[in-house]
Amino acid sequence: MENNRAIFGFSFDKQIVEVYPQDWFNKGDYDFGYQWITRVARDEDGKIIGDGIRLDRFRLDASGRNIETKGFQSSYFDFD
Repeated sequence: MENNRAIFGFSFDKQIVEVYPQDWFNKGDYDFGYQWITRVARDEDGKIIGDGIRLDRFRLDASGRNIETKGFQSSYFDFD
């Protein structure tokens, strides 16, 4: 089963909306009724970081669509 989750990035001053389909999650082996993305932000390098229900913290690659790192700590954005 495939899912269709995406992260939307809003730049209000430029009047731009960017859509980042979450390929790693949508095509992954997840229980979509039991696991999901809940929070995201940009880190000091401008990459998307986040976490979720029953998901490890993650940092996305430059495309914003795939995992670069799982289970990391960030001094920029503390999720705790």
